Amino acid sequence: MTDAGHDRTAAVLYERPLPANEGIQVSFEQWQYGGDPALPSPADGIAFFLVDGAAPLSRPGAYGGSLGYAQKLPDDNPANPFLPGVEDGYLGVGLDVLGNYFGDWERRGNGCATRSPAGTGFHVPAPGPNMVTLRGPGNGTDGYCFLGATTSNLTTTGPWPSTLPGQLQGPATAADLPPGITPEQAEAALVPSRRTVTVTVTPTPDPQVEVDVDFGAGPVRVLSQAAPQPVPATYKFGFASSTGDFTDVHLLRNVVARSVNPLPELNLVKQIDRTTPLPDPVTAGTVVPYQFVVTNAGGAAIRDLVVTDPLVGAITCPTTDLAVGETTTCTGTYTVTAADVQRGFITNLAVANGDSDSGPVTSPEADHTLPLNDNYGLLLEKHVDEPRVYLAGETATYTYTVTNTTDLTVTDLAVLDDRLTGVQCESTALAPRNAPGSVTTCTGSYTVTEADAEAGTVRNTAHATGTAPERTVTSPPAQEEIAVRAEEPSPSPSPCPTPSPSPSPTPSPCPSHSKHPSERPSEHPSERPTHPGELPKTGGDGSPVLPLLISAGLGVAGLFTIRWARRRS
Repeated sequence: MTDAGHDRTAAVLYERPLPANEGIQVSFEQWQYGGDPALPSPADGIAFFLVDGAAPLSRPGAYGGSLGYAQKLPDDNPANPFLPGVEDGYLGVGLDVLGNYFGDWERRGNGCATRSPAGTGFHVPAPGPNMVTLRGPGNGTDGYCFLGATTSNLTTTGPWPSTLPGQLQGPATAADLPPGITPEQAEAALVPSRRTVTVTVTPTPDPQVEVDVDFGAGPVRVLSQAAPQPVPATYKFGFASSTGDFTDVHLLRNVVARSVNPLPELNLVKQIDRTTPLPDPVTAGTVVPYQFVVTNAGGAAIRDLVVTDPLVGAITCPTTDLAVGETTTCTGTYTVTAADVQRGFITNLAVANGDSDSGPVTSPEADHTLPLNDNYGLLLEKHVDEPRVYLAGETATYTYTVTNTTDLTVTDLAVLDDRLTGVQCESTALAPRNAPGSVTTCTGSYTVTEADAEAGTVRNTAHATGTAPERTVTSPPAQEEIAVRAEEPSPSPSPCPTPSPSPSPTPSPCPSHSKHPSERPSEHPSERPTHPGELPKTGGDGSPVLPLLISAGLGVAGLFTIRWARRRS
């Protein structure tokens, strides 16, 4: 990414949306080494970041202490231009050697209610050296709030010692890589400086951020905490690094991204394209651009792909053939009507269909709700905990995620569902949006009836309600459907035929019978990608932004897996 020159910047960006519904895990190898020994410290670090996959990802955020994710007012001088962070950022993981990403100097975290323990002042030395620091959602010059870091001290009184079990910066120096060294010798010399990092965001409704680092003796969990909510429907991701007055070499290799849990054989996510923001408020005649992200997570190629949405109408896909592990983004539009505005929201369902060698393939339904006015102050997401076919008498458990989208405190929170009663919430009060406590999780259960089994499905609709100062807030409705069937009697095994007499009879064992086929694919560990070979010479002049060169494939059934390695020269 960068060499050890001064004022080097670089980024690599993966610009295709990846489904977030079953979580995401990204692992990569990184090297930070070889800074000028005459300088007080190496710098700056490497950032890995996730952004909302419905938004464009064409550039990183500000460099220096912001590591290419957050915003920055250089030197905290109002005469300087205020540099924006990455567009529609969701999570920024700073592998921070120097330590400025930990602090809120230079207006990092601008507008955030929760600030860094180091505050907004300038620190010499930097407040959080050799630290993994998390920053949350942001856009432009607002947000990117401090979330957590690998330190034993989160008070506002320093110092803030790192709890990492090793050094992010490796021991390699320029003397270890003399002119004329072979690629094999260089790779061997760099082994002690290699750090393998794995970042995981687990699936909703209770997403967690987990960071593991292998310093050479095996992976160690260095950070684990609640992920920001709401979680976007899809992710894009990137890496950035930089040097300034202080320097270091920054290298990246063996990027592997995969889902945490298996996806459906054909996975569909519906979202609104955020390339051009919708007007506020949305009025009749507004054209809403929808994206339909389709992933083939099965074991066979899919052809004749079609996405249907009765509200949107004609939907166009770049390709109708999906190889195993491939993702495509289809598009369609809807024009808002006066009736939509009067109702206060637009909600609709989409489904994807295709054919494989084993027969037709259909995705689960994907829904999206767009509030159209200020009558709604809550966002409700609902899903069944165990998506499968249910029998009469079985109980389906539902999880509801409620988010406060207002700047007000909401109390007396409740979730009402037309199929079940007694939904319990972890909290009945919500802090203002984007503040800690602005999201809560609720649960409820429903027992399937014989009438449901005869109907074949159970669809239920829920909405959230609460009290804000001088007003009542609600959410648009959220729906979920499960498949139901009557229990089939177990087949009686056929008796073994009586063998005909023979000089040496050999008994034929009866075949074994399984009562029911497995409802979900089994999960097996995927193999680590093969080593890609030598690292070519790397530099960062001119702030290059490189697209990530990704090959798509499946690690195990139902898991998307993408791999990237720096192309050999």
